[in-house]
Amino acid sequence: MAAPVFFAIEKRPITLDKIVHPKGMDYSFDRNHKCEWLWQEMIAQLDDASIDFVVCGPEHRSRGIVACSFETRPNSYDHKRMHALKNKPAVAFVREDGTTTKMVIAKLPVWDFVVFREDGTGVRLHPQWSTTAVESFDVEGHSEPVETPQKGLGCSDGPGTYKHYKTLGSKTTPLKFNATKRPHAVLVRKSGGPVSEATMHSCASSVSDSSWGDHKVD
Repeated sequence: MAAPVFFAIEKRPITLDKIVHPKGMDYSFDRNHKCEWLWQEMIAQLDDASIDFVVCGPEHRSRGIVACSFETRPNSYDHKRMHALKNKPAVAFVREDGTTTKMVIAKLPVWDFVVFREDGTGVRLHPQWSTTAVESFDVEGHSEPVETPQKGLGCSDGPGTYKHYKTLGSKTTPLKFNATKRPHAVLVRKSGGPVSEATMHSCASSVSDSSWGDHKVD
């Protein structure tokens, strides 16, 4: 499993490849066009009630946020990504000896932003691509491995399957971005809007990149 990415506490934007997201579930990254992103800005783009919950906690005991990471949810299964991949043709790779092999898509985990509060508590945030809604989950993740659909990875076991996996383990506290907010000056030139689920995929694609170093973004 990939190691978590911990973001620096300093307010210095990181540079990511720009997301290309046509209609539907497919997406890719344009390495020739970059955008800047800042985790503190992601939280600042939430509405007031959501900021209060993320920063202070449900019991208002915390005096602030001390860290943020991007990591897999323990024991999770990402049905959304598996559903998007299930109809894609297999990708063939050529070995050094000239023979070919096909990529086998394994069970994929869910990636979340994890925000850590001053009082020792925290919350997982899972923004969406097409809406302002932000799903939230316990830091601990799932206590047991999530069972995959009986009909196979990314497949449906009947009505309600997709929603079941989308909301499994989610908190009842509704969180959302404030669509009327705009990025602060440090990001205005390149980002242009609130963080979406696509940014999470961009972070995930960068985990294996050597530029992450010790996984702390400087």
